[in-house]
Amino acid sequence: MGRLGPLPEKVVADLGKVSVKPDAKRSVLLGQVARIEEGPPPKRGDASIDGHPGIVITLVKQPHVDTVA
Repeated sequence: MGRLGPLPEKVVADLGKVSVKPDAKRSVLLGQVARIEEGPPPKRGDASIDGHPGIVITLVKQPHVDTVA
């Protein structure tokens, strides 16, 4: 997973030309054995509970304050 920069189409095209099995007669390119596409950006702040979507809540006591009062 990585950022593709300002020209994602070029990066995807270049990745398709990467040799995954070099051979003297014929190399196998990544684009021949895999579908290369730009996916959605990684989600931030996601949580899960037992494999199901969840919510993360963080409570922090303010320092030097009487929370009971």
